Amino acid sequence: MYNLRIFSPNKSCAPLRNLQFNRRVFLRFGSTTPLVSKFKYFELNSIEGVRKSSNKIIMKRIFDEQNVHHSNWISSDNPHLIINFFNKYKMVIAKHKRSSQGKDIYYIDTLESLMELLKTVNIKDFVFEKYCFFPSEYRVHVDKDHGCFYACKKVLKEDAEVEWHKHFNNSIFVRVTEEHVLPQCWDELIKECQIICKAMNMHILCFDILCCDNDFIIVETNSAPALATYGLTYYSNHIQKYYGNSR
Repeated sequence: MYNLRIFSPNKSCAPLRNLQFNRRVFLRFGSTTPLVSKFKYFELNSIEGVRKSSNKIIMKRIFDEQNVHHSNWISSDNPHLIINFFNKYKMVIAKHKRSSQGKDIYYIDTLESLMELLKTVNIKDFVFEKYCFFPSEYRVHVDKDHGCFYACKKVLKEDAEVEWHKHFNNSIFVRVTEEHVLPQCWDELIKECQIICKAMNMHILCFDILCCDNDFIIVETNSAPALATYGLTYYSNHIQKYYGNSR
């Protein structure tokens, strides 16, 4: 038997290394470090896919190419194009291409605040998105072939200072179970997530989704999401079921 081998910057996935299979399995969880081994491993997720998922500019281009639901956006080193984009939508979200955990993300609803940001950041490293309000936000963990195997609804903490952006530090992630009433568009949004998994060459990928009952947008991808107790259980069961043993 062989323990699951993992490369990841996220320590929360470490308990998955206790999984044992009858073949060598390697999980790339947000890491672009090449696997060097004299043994043959079944590799979950690609270096190319992690790179694409981790760069929001490349990620949004793939969303465009695959024609999935997502917000209108622009990335440019021309400030006049950014200003025109803001004047069209009046409310935008600016994100650094490597932003995570709520850092380097800005809500902009005045021209003055946009001009101030343009003075202080390297705009070619930013994505500017149309701000879209939806009442619900989910984090879904999706397999390219087997669909969603774990999902949580994001609920803001009472002391959250920022309400327009839910993330791991200001929200509670409530596990979605069979008792939850899912939005009518659930099957469609999961199919679109699977499309992105395949386009990025990822077996397993996490997505943040904004939705109402009959509409949604894919906000972004995450190749190394934090895994709490329930998350570890769902990942363990899923990897064991579909990837742990030779077929």
